[in-house]
Amino acid sequence: MNRRARLPDLLIWVVIGVILAVAIFVSIGQAFRPYATLAEAARSRRAMQIKGTVVEGTLREAGGQVSFEFRDSAGTTAQVRLAGPMPPRLPEAEAIVVIGQSAGDGAFVARQVLIRCPTRFRD
Repeated sequence: MNRRARLPDLLIWVVIGVILAVAIFVSIGQAFRPYATLAEAARSRRAMQIKGTVVEGTLREAGGQVSFEFRDSAGTTAQVRLAGPMPPRLPEAEAIVVIGQSAGDGAFVARQVLIRCPTRFRD
């Protein structure tokens, strides 16, 4: 087989390698994105993850939606809305991470709520 016949095969493998590298880079970047604050989320249209706590006595579940007041690490509070059932252990959670986007009305719409175990994760 001559060199000219191998060139298209090599080009295909290079393109596949670049696509895989970009996919891995993007997924790793999303997994290690830093925590934001509610103020940063309000200024952005991107999905953010914010560390904080549920304000005591504000947890509600109605109509297939969970809502609560959330206080971030900077002390700012906002209403958080999460579609679906209440996550297990949310009522007694000491710390949580909400992942989602700021809504236009000042609330934060979470697509996921992670319950942090304070003995396993340190700041």
